[in-house]
Amino acid sequence: MTKYPLKYINDDLFEILRVLKTFDMIVPKRNPNMIDKELLGLWVHHVGGERVVREGDKLLIVRKIEDAKYL
Repeated sequence: MTKYPLKYINDDLFEILRVLKTFDMIVPKRNPNMIDKELLGLWVHHVGGERVVREGDKLLIVRKIEDAKYL
């Protein structure tokens, strides 16, 4: 069951697994005003995503939906 809608990006279809706010991924003690890539990577791994897409002030963790293979 898809929690969030599907999204087309460059002719590929992706399932949105999680939506995070950009400022939630900023750790001021490590590097102020920059997204903490290590923390974001842990989230991607946790939800089983493949990549992150930035959309305004949101970060979308997505997984590509593969085309069906017909025999």
